[in-house]
Amino acid sequence: MHGERIDHGAGFATYRLIDASDDRPVTPWVDVRGCRAFSVEVQGLQGGAVVLRGSNQREPRADEPGHQMGGRITSDGLVMVTGTVAWIRATAERNQGPVSVTAHAAV
Repeated sequence: MHGERIDHGAGFATYRLIDASDDRPVTPWVDVRGCRAFSVEVQGLQGGAVVLRGSNQREPRADEPGHQMGGRITSDGLVMVTGTVAWIRATAERNQGPVSVTAHAAV
């Protein structure tokens, strides 16, 4: 399921932004208020890209596009998010297979 908190412990939390088993290109907003810093792990990119989007609105609507955070991610790996943002989500563009995007946050 998109946007769910899938793990947490002392000082960290993990959120699934895109689930490889789901083919929806746009995911729900994930509330990351209270997170000091986080990384986003991308796995499964094959010819496509992932775009991270952020919003500092109180509660962005599902159809709110938000603002692009950084450039398009075109290869698997970790992306460090250094700015403060209240809500994040990821969008997948033209990938040729399942992609998984997970945020790991310091809380």
